[in-house]
Amino acid sequence: MNVSTESKPVSLQFNKRSFWGLDTQKMDINNPVDADTIIARVMDNGTHEDRAIAVRYFGIERIKQALFNAPELQSTTISFCSLWWSVEPTAFLSYRKKAAEPIQFVSF
Repeated sequence: MNVSTESKPVSLQFNKRSFWGLDTQKMDINNPVDADTIIARVMDNGTHEDRAIAVRYFGIERIKQALFNAPELQSTTISFCSLWWSVEPTAFLSYRKKAAEPIQFVSF
């Protein structure tokens, strides 16, 4: 589906819980940086219906692009999308960043 060039608010019909901590009134769904944030938030925190709306609006290829390059994603999102798209978790920047971070040990 093609995205119009007209500025649109984030609401679209997404569940508000996906956007806690963000001022969605200042976000433009047609701005590539904002769209990447919206896609990552919806895939991490949204309902199945939210994800379906994102797929219809942005399309699979745009969602893949956003998630492969997202600096932070939940492990469950990476696992789900890896299975869905038949790709290795290493395709996700977030996964590679987590794998490179040393494990923090807490002394008791």
